Amino acid sequence: MNRKGISPILAAVLLFAVTVSIVGIFANFAPNLIGTVTSGTEQQASNQIKCEGAGISFEGINYDTTASPEEVTVNVRNTGESELNNLTVAVVNENNEVLNQTQDVTAEVQGITGETVRLDDGGTPGYVQAFSGQCGSIEIRQEIQT
Repeated sequence: MNRKGISPILAAVLLFAVTVSIVGIFANFAPNLIGTVTSGTEQQASNQIKCEGAGISFEGINYDTTASPEEVTVNVRNTGESELNNLTVAVVNENNEVLNQTQDVTAEVQGITGETVRLDDGGTPGYVQAFSGQCGSIEIRQEIQT
């Protein structure tokens, strides 16, 4: 029986050519992929380290029914070790509807930030909630004494 095929030398040359072309494709693709993954990971690690020692607390809440419109003044203390940006202070009614809120508040390290939330649409506030858009785990809530 006569069998015909390619010679072992030609097979080795073809295998080498295919390997080189695959390596060439990967060499063009890999630096972009590694750069994207590395920069995203660095940003996440930086935020996580910054948020590790972060914390907030209320130092006082005042519900002023004599103001027109009524308003709630909230003192928020940054109890952490780094500045917190993108804080939101919201006044919420008993039905868990946001009556009004302030956004993009910055709380300096160990500083107290006073925020006044005007209740333009009326409604009886149930509680105040503060949370960080920068550090998702930072959130506090306190009932309003009326």
